[in-house]
Amino acid sequence: MFPLNAAAAAGGAKVTITGGTFSSTVPFTPTDPSIDVRFDTDNNVFRFRAESPSIQLSPLTDWVRPVTTPGNYEIFTSNAGPDAVDAGSDVLDTWLSLSTIRNWGVTRTNNSAGTDNIALTISIRRLGTTTVLDSGVYNLMATRQTP
Repeated sequence: MFPLNAAAAAGGAKVTITGGTFSSTVPFTPTDPSIDVRFDTDNNVFRFRAESPSIQLSPLTDWVRPVTTPGNYEIFTSNAGPDAVDAGSDVLDTWLSLSTIRNWGVTRTNNSAGTDNIALTISIRRLGTTTVLDSGVYNLMATRQTP
């Protein structure tokens, strides 16, 4: 997280990306373990996993407070791996408008025990600027247990 958030210092909305490590673990069954992080147009961040309901992450701070027009912001996500994001994830390494829900995730789909892991660095800036307001890292792990 950046020590000074320029928008908040100017009396505007404050962007916060807390990040964290989240996992999805399922027994050795046909169910594929999957986990996603989603930045919603309602200015909130959610974690989704195959085996449980969604959970809002850091509801008092993430991703922008007070709630404001999400289309005024852009999000950039890169993956340090070691595995690839799901095919249904949003584009990596490109600034995308937050006027649309943005989602990145990982699923273990090869029917063998083990873990697929992605390490996402996510940054947010105001539309039409180059100043990053905050960044955070989300480590997502999808694990199928040994039989």
